[in-house]
Amino acid sequence: MNPTQNHSTSVTLVTGGCSGIGAACVSQLLASGHRVLVMDLPSSAASSHPEAVGFVACDVTDEKAVRASLTQIEATHGHVDGLVNSAGILQHRLPPDALSMDEWDQVLKVDFRGTYLCCAVFGSAMV
Repeated sequence: MNPTQNHSTSVTLVTGGCSGIGAACVSQLLASGHRVLVMDLPSSAASSHPEAVGFVACDVTDEKAVRASLTQIEATHGHVDGLVNSAGILQHRLPPDALSMDEWDQVLKVDFRGTYLCCAVFGSAMV
């Protein structure tokens, strides 16, 4: 987006926006005048950014939940014009033979599947 553009009618969605890099992205976008929606797990602190336009509770690995979130967002806030995919988890710092495959699968599910789903669902709606 053009840095001089008026963002008062744009909605930017930040996945994983309650902590870490996602929270930093939310702060920067808000400071730049964007209308920001924060998406994170239902257990996350929805009040981490009270100046955001809203909080959407969603597990990005759940296709039905991501699609339902799009419907909810469009009904409540209008069209999503920007997406920051920041939802992600880190594996424990273990040697490969000590890391359980369940934990590895969860990292892949959140970091790759979640990113892909949000790009597919929200990206298609943006087009």
